[in-house]
Formats: sequence, structure tokens, C-alpha cells
Amino acid sequence: MRKEQRFHVVFEDRWLIVVDKSARLLTVPTDRREDDTLVDLLDRYLSRSSGGKRRGAPRRDRERYSRDSRPLRARAVEVVHRLDRDTSGLIIFAKDPDTADALRAQFRDHSADRIYLALVSGLVEKDEGTFDTYMATNSGLHRYSTTKRGAGERAITHYRVRMRGTDMTAVDVKLETGRRNQIRVHFAEAGHPVLGDRRYGKAGEAHPHWPPSRLALHAWVLTLNHPATGERIRWESQLPTLFRSFMTRQEQRARSRSKARRAEGRENEERESEARGNDARRNEVRGREGRRKAGPASEGQTTTRRRKPSSN
Repeated sequence: MRKEQRFHVVFEDRWLIVVDKSARLLTVPTDRREDDTLVDLLDRYLSRSSGGKRRGAPRRDRERYSRDSRPLRARAVEVVHRLDRDTSGLIIFAKDPDTADALRAQFRDHSADRIYLALVSGLVEKDEGTFDTYMATNSGLHRYSTTKRGAGERAITHYRVRMRGTDMTAVDVKLETGRRNQIRVHFAEAGHPVLGDRRYGKAGEAHPHWPPSRLALHAWVLTLNHPATGERIRWESQLPTLFRSFMTRQEQRARSRSKARRAEGRENEERESEARGNDARRNEVRGREGRRKAGPASEGQTTTRRRKPSSN
């Protein structure tokens, strides 16, 4: 597969571009200055589609993608939000600083909606719920939750169960805040790590039918107001084939197990009914034998006592 095929364009106009990115692709460079990130691929894509002339935002006020202070070269897009390297799905970029500011404001005030599909380990008990914690980072850059106000950034995650398998659950997850690794941390701490999450799963993320190198997290819905037109737009990403086939197999296994349990339950009921009938018959036989041994009186017959003749 060519690198340019590691994403595809879902929507594009003069102000912004929405793409569906594959897993194992960095959104932006880290301190190591990788040159094979999504923004690099978009640079090349926009350069080709504009006939070799770079389009997008001017050089001024460019996003600096590295965490250090060294300037990076100008980019054709402005970063609005990010997806983890191993998370696939929808992500939006702006083509100029003003559009970027308007889009970022929607993420800050929670008017932009993001829904992810997460495949997590075990059976989530509640059909829907919310995680509301403060998210902090330790010295090893590992994220964790705390209930202490001011000890971290507030992180709110809403979820709704889509389906349950025999040993996994598919949940639609709506982010109210967008902290780094938020979904992964919240579900891991709840005892239901995202499948394939070796960072936070602590071995609980492994599943015999899921590739261990694939994080089971996909950003499938993005909804926001277009910064230029004001139109409310909803984009959806088709679930990856791996997700769909895995969920189908898990549903089939769950139905088969449920069917087998119902059949087993009916068989147990039939055996119990037969056993109760046998017990009743045995008790009836024992009762008859006991009455025969007790004599005629036990058969309902009565005896009369002979009175002595009167001496008068």
C-alpha cells in the first residue's frame, strides 16, 4: 500500500479537510521529527491537487507540531485536534489560521461531537454510563485518573453499549473532553481495557480472536458547525472490515452460547419434571404398601366395640 493510501479524504473545501486515517499513523511529528506523519501526507496530497503550488494557510502563525521550541517548516494544514497513532478514523484539519481557531473553539466549548467505537475486554454491566475524573500524567508520561480537583485535567467520557459478545463488549463512546488517551485510561481503570491496548491493558487487553498489534478504537462520527457557512455537518466513517467481521463473529458466538444455554435449561427442566413425577409415583406406591400393612382400619374400615350387658 502506498503511503498516500493510508488515509482517504471524506470532505474538502477551501476552508477545511476531513480525512479518515488508518491505524499506526502519527497525526503530527513528535520530538523525533518523523517525516511520515498524516500532516506530511496531506502536504503532498494538497501540493499535487493544486498543481504543485502549496495551498492552505500562509506561513504566518503556523502550528508548531513538535513539543519543543524549535520551529518546523510551514505546513499546508492547521492541526485542530489529534488521534493517537494506533487509533483510526475521522480527523479534521483547517487550511488557514482563522478557520483553525474557529474549529478549535468548538472543541473547547464541546459543541463539536466525536463518537468512537471501542471494543473492550469483558462484559460491561451497565448499558450506558459516564466516567468523570481528573486525568494526570506521571513521570513516565503514563496517564491515570484521580478524583482530586486540580490534580489534573477534567476528563468526561460517555458510553453506550452497542453489543455484547461472550467475553467482550462493543461500546459507542462520546467524548465531552478530549484528553490524551482518555478513552483508553477510563476503560482500563474500569476493568475493561480496549482490546490491543498494551500500554494500559496490563495483559487484560488480549483476546484470542483479535490481533494484539491493533488498538480496537475507531473514531467513526464527527459533527460540528462549518466555520464559514454555519451549517451543522455530520461525517461518518465506515467501520474497518476487521471490526465488522470480529463483531459479527462475537455476536454469532454469543447467540450460539445463549441458544445452547436455553436448550440446556429446557433439558434440565424436563429432567426435573420427570424426577418430580417419579418421586410422586414412588410416594404413592409406598403409601399403598403402608396402608396394606396397617390392616383394614387403615383402609377406611371402622370397628365397633361390644358393650357389656347391663347388670340391671
